[in-house]
Amino acid sequence: MSSKPLTKSLPQDAAARRAIFRDAVDVALGDVDAVMAAAHLSPPTMALPHIDVQPTLTKDNTVEVQVVRVMEVPDASVSQVSAALWRLIHHQLSQLVHYDPMAQSTVLEEVDADTLYTRYQCQFGPDQPRIESKSICHRRTLSADATTIVYRCFMDDAAFPTAANHVRHDEHGSLVVYCNPATKVTTVKMVSFLRPLADPAHPPAEGVADEFLHHLRASADVAMRILRQNIHDASA
Repeated sequence: MSSKPLTKSLPQDAAARRAIFRDAVDVALGDVDAVMAAAHLSPPTMALPHIDVQPTLTKDNTVEVQVVRVMEVPDASVSQVSAALWRLIHHQLSQLVHYDPMAQSTVLEEVDADTLYTRYQCQFGPDQPRIESKSICHRRTLSADATTIVYRCFMDDAAFPTAANHVRHDEHGSLVVYCNPATKVTTVKMVSFLRPLADPAHPPAEGVADEFLHHLRASADVAMRILRQNIHDASA
């Protein structure tokens, strides 16, 4: 993986923001092969579908989570699945976080048709803090048989500051949608690294880490149902 440090703060200046977005995307794309290899996904060696959620507690009591997911989507092309994922990531958070009617995703900036800067907000329960993240997400079509999606969070944004009572969520990840040459089936492999409690200045209410991990494990089936519906809608 690249050792180039990522800027976690965004200024208000539009040109400077675009330059930082481009750098973040370039670093993320450069890391994809190493990330997939480290997660034993080159190619996947486990039975499919597969999901693995590994939380760790750091020395400063920050929860860090690595999520690895692999799934097959028979009877759908790489382009169909990529479009369905893109729609889910940017426009269907309220369906994925179905227990929070106020969950939302808002596209704050459209850099181009394949690069969006989006804010996500959700709450795991009425007594829990509202969690917020802002990330740049890029879709790169490599061929008819392969598309890569990468995303990186920014913790501070002068143009879109986080509310004082919100907990900031930090995450970066990579998704590869490709036609498996051995099975000829469209396959999705994803690796993400999450810090859901990334704001020590505003510690979350007790139990939010457990709620977050429960959500991660429960969301896989929900996400698959949404993806299949998206694919159906696109082909109808």
